[in-house]
Amino acid sequence: AVLSFDASAGLFTVAPLDEGGKRSLTTATVSRVNLCFDAEDPFVFAERVAAAHAARHAAAERMLFELCVDSMPTDGLPQIEASRMSRISKLAASSAQFASPRLANFSEQLAGEVQALHARALASMVLRSQANAAREGDHQAAAAFSNVVIPASEPPP
Repeated sequence: AVLSFDASAGLFTVAPLDEGGKRSLTTATVSRVNLCFDAEDPFVFAERVAAAHAARHAAAERMLFELCVDSMPTDGLPQIEASRMSRISKLAASSAQFASPRLANFSEQLAGEVQALHARALASMVLRSQANAAREGDHQAAAAFSNVVIPASEPPP
C-alpha cells in the first residue's frame, strides 16, 4: 500500500500487505521506477525497470568515457591552423550575434575555447582508437584501456 509521496525527494512511502490485505507495520521508501502499482502489468513493470537499469549503466559508461577524455593531456596535440582560425573568426564576426559591441572584446577568449574544443575532440579520437586497439588484442593498449567502453555516438533519450 502506498502511504505517502515526498515530492521533493521523488520517493513513495509504502507498506507491504499480507495475504489478508492487512497492512504491515514495516515501511519502505521507493522511487517510482521500483514501484509496481496494482493496475500495472507486471511484464511492463519489469521492462521499465530493466530499461531504467540499462539507461543508468549506459550513462555511467558515458560519464567514465567523458571523464577519461577530459583528463587526457592535450599537450602535443596539433592546434587548428592559423588560416582556419582566421576563417572561423571572420565567419563568427560576420554573424549578427557577434556584431554586438559587448562581444567584440571576447574574440581571443572564444578562439581559445575553439582551440580547447578542438583539442578535446582530438583527445576523444585518440581514446577511441586506443580503446578499439585494446579490444582487438593490442596488449599494451589493453593494460591501460580495458575498462573504457566507447559509448554510442548519441546518448539515449
